[in-house]
Amino acid sequence: MTTDSLEDEMRRALFGGASEKVESPTSTTQALRQKRPAGHSSKIRVELHVTNVFEGDYEVVHYESPVLSALVAEMEARKKYAKKYRYVEVVSTTRT
Repeated sequence: MTTDSLEDEMRRALFGGASEKVESPTSTTQALRQKRPAGHSSKIRVELHVTNVFEGDYEVVHYESPVLSALVAEMEARKKYAKKYRYVEVVSTTRT
């Protein structure tokens, strides 16, 4: 067995047979540049209980963040409402 035949076999095993069409790099980059539909966006919604009185009545507030990380969204929400309220508790985090 020669190294050329081994290389051809490995290429066929990894990338498929020679009959398959390989996409050009330009078509791949064009596909990546296509925008998402306007109606579809990934946001994270954080529900918080906020109050200025310890163990008193609380308000339920919602914060929507465009980031992908739930942890970052929670931190942003806490930071925003900590300026106005003394006690901030994260209740839930959901993707919308």
